[in-house]
Amino acid sequence: MTNPTRPTYIRRTGRIHNLIEAAGTAVLIRPEGANMPAPRPPLDFFGSIARIHRWKLTLIGVVLALVATACGGGGDSRPEVVADSELPSAAKTDGQVVWYSSLPEQYSKVIADAFTAKYGVPVDLFVTGSLGLQNKIAEEIKANKLAADVFHSSYPPSFVQLKSQGLLASYDSPEYPAYPPEYVDPDKTYGTFRATAVVIAYNPTALDGRPAPKAWQDLANPEYRGMIAAADPKYGGTQLIADHLLTQKYGDEILRQIGAQQPQLVDSQSAEANLIITGERAIGMDMNDYEAWASKYNKKAPIEYVYPEDHVTVVPGYVGILEGAPHPNAARLLQNFLLSAEAQQLVQDKVGAYSTRKDAKPIEGRPAFSSLPVSQANWEEVGQDTTEIQDKLSSLMHQS
Repeated sequence: MTNPTRPTYIRRTGRIHNLIEAAGTAVLIRPEGANMPAPRPPLDFFGSIARIHRWKLTLIGVVLALVATACGGGGDSRPEVVADSELPSAAKTDGQVVWYSSLPEQYSKVIADAFTAKYGVPVDLFVTGSLGLQNKIAEEIKANKLAADVFHSSYPPSFVQLKSQGLLASYDSPEYPAYPPEYVDPDKTYGTFRATAVVIAYNPTALDGRPAPKAWQDLANPEYRGMIAAADPKYGGTQLIADHLLTQKYGDEILRQIGAQQPQLVDSQSAEANLIITGERAIGMDMNDYEAWASKYNKKAPIEYVYPEDHVTVVPGYVGILEGAPHPNAARLLQNFLLSAEAQQLVQDKVGAYSTRKDAKPIEGRPAFSSLPVSQANWEEVGQDTTEIQDKLSSLMHQS
C-alpha cells in the first residue's frame, strides 16, 4: 500500500501530546522544569451502584446517557454493523477508530501503527493509566459525550462494572476460540489483550552484597530498610491489585512491615524502574514484568527480577467494545486485530507482556505462563470497594 494512512493521536490545543501511564490521570510529557498538574484521585465510578449518587446518576440514567450519545440526540446515525467478512471495507467507511488504552504510549503506538498499516484505518489513540481511563470514561458518560470505541485496561474491575451496567457491547470475536475460556468473558463482552505478572525487581550492584529477595515476605527484612521503591496503590490498578492480594494472603501486617522500611513511593511503573536502573533504590517491590523485561533485554539496564516463589499476582488486561461505539465496524476490526496471533506476537516481542492465546510462543528469558503460581483477585469485590481498598493500602505503605 502506498502512502499508508498514519495513526492519529489525541490532540490538545492543536498539538499532539504524548501521554504516559501514571497517577490515575493523563499526565502530559512536558519539558524539564515545567509545572505538572497534580494527579486527581481516581473517581470511584465503577464501584457499587449505590455510590453512583455522587453524580446523581442511576444505572438507568447512565444507560440513557449512553443511548443519547450514540443517537446524537436524534435518530441513530451510527454506521450499520456488518458481517465479519465485510469489516475491513466497512471500517474504512467509518473513517477511524478511537482506542483508549492503559498500555504505555510507546507500546500502544506500536500496536496502533501495525493495525493502520494492515487495514489503512487511522487509530485515534488516548493513553493513560487504568484508573485514569476509568475517570475519563465516567466523565464522558456523565457529559453524554462518550468518544471511545475500544477500551483496554489492566484494571479488570472496570470491565466487570461496565458489563453489569450494560455499557459493553457483546461481540463474538472469531479470535476467541484461540483463548482458554477463563480469559474470555462468557457473554463475549471482553477478552484478554495481555496478562501482566507482578515481579520483584532489583539492581544487583545497589544491593551491595545483600541477597536478592525471592518472596514477598523477604521485603520486610530490616536489611532492606531504605532500599525499596514501590508504586503507590492510589495511582495504578496493577499495584492496587498486587498489594490487595498480599494483604489477602498474609494480612495487613505484611504491608505495614514493608511500609516501615521507608520505601520510596512513586506514581508509575516507569518511575519505579528508573529508580532501580540508576541505583537510587535497590529493589522494586511490585514492578510489571514487562517493564522489568524491557529494561533488562531492550535497554540492557542493570536490572534482574524474580517471580515471587510464594505467589505471583497476574492481572489480565482486558479489551472490549463500548456499547454505542461511534465507529462500530472499525471497533470490531480493531478488537479482532488486538486478539489476533499477529498482534499478540507484538505484545510478547515488543512489549514483553504475556499473551494468553493457546498458540502463543514462549518469551525469551521468561517462565512459561502456564508454570506461574498464579493468584487473581475477586474483581467484583475490588471494584465495589476501590476507594476504601486504595486508602487502606496506601496508608499501610506510608508508615515511615
